Amino acid sequence: MNKKDRFTGVLFGQAIGDALGLGSEFMSKEEVLRYYPNGLSSYSQIIQDDHRCRWQQGMWTDDTEMMLCIADALIASGGEVNLNQIANNFKAWFEGNPLGIGRHTYNVLCFNDYVKDPIRAAEIVWTLYRKRSGAPLAVIDNLRELEYDGDEYEGLKDIWPDIPTNEEYFGLDKDEN
Repeated sequence: MNKKDRFTGVLFGQAIGDALGLGSEFMSKEEVLRYYPNGLSSYSQIIQDDHRCRWQQGMWTDDTEMMLCIADALIASGGEVNLNQIANNFKAWFEGNPLGIGRHTYNVLCFNDYVKDPIRAAEIVWTLYRKRSGAPLAVIDNLRELEYDGDEYEGLKDIWPDIPTNEEYFGLDKDEN
């Protein structure tokens, strides 16, 4: 399989999984079991509560929209990461009144100088929220320590050593998944 096919597969997998995952977004394990006792495998199964009724059946969420903004920027720049192009794409998407955008993302994208300096805009919003929005505090502390020491990190385990396993995160017994 060539890179283009793999990239296409990632895009489709993200969009399809996101659209189906909307059915359980923000639900507890108990709610998922109550609403989907036999699992969730079809868009038509998705309950239409106050949160989910805003999307048409099979629509993906802001997660896929933002991924597409990044993909478009990568394509436009020949595969190079161009932060300003990504910021421009995010801002254009944001101005279209997207569904499901999180509070932190919304506040960053509202910032006047976001497109000019997206990192600074994110830092200001993060600071205004007392550095408690956007990432677990332990991760932020670990990143600060690595930066202070001048150390590099290779993966998520380096900055979040106690990251929950899928079983812990979803509250599953190992035999259930």
